[in-house]
Amino acid sequence: MRNFKKIIQLGLTAVTALSIMSMNVDALAKEVVLLDDGIKMTVYEPGELPENTFSTLASNAPFSKVIAKYPLHTILSSLDGKTDIFLQAEDTIVLNFDRNNEYTFGYQGLYDVTDDEYKTDHNGNILVGPFHVGSTLLFENLEDAHSYRILLSSTAENVVARGTMSTQ
Repeated sequence: MRNFKKIIQLGLTAVTALSIMSMNVDALAKEVVLLDDGIKMTVYEPGELPENTFSTLASNAPFSKVIAKYPLHTILSSLDGKTDIFLQAEDTIVLNFDRNNEYTFGYQGLYDVTDDEYKTDHNGNILVGPFHVGSTLLFENLEDAHSYRILLSSTAENVVARGTMSTQ
């Protein structure tokens, strides 16, 4: 009977340890949202992606922009003022945020300029979140020969998003 109690106690300890470890993994997990037309938006928290994961990027365009507070949104633009990201083929739009980026918690969205429509989530929301934004924001499964605009909204006022917009 004594051995049985020890086995039960060890089993409970193991289950507790696994639960604690899984909570830590879930706390760092990326957020994935499906938008209209099968577009996948992925928000990575700090430290989730190793640096230089997307080393084959084309059309790097730095950005630094004050982001509107939710429920308003800002259309992200490069430092040279361009807001539209044109895709030659079925590309991925990648936003890599700088280490000194202030935009760390907020809402994200996508506007298809070619089709003149917002890409919404399954609830019809133009902006989805709020999510903790860290190193990278991806938009995947985009249509070729389309132009897109990235929408950002912050949970705080006077927040500056800094980084690089690219396609892959």
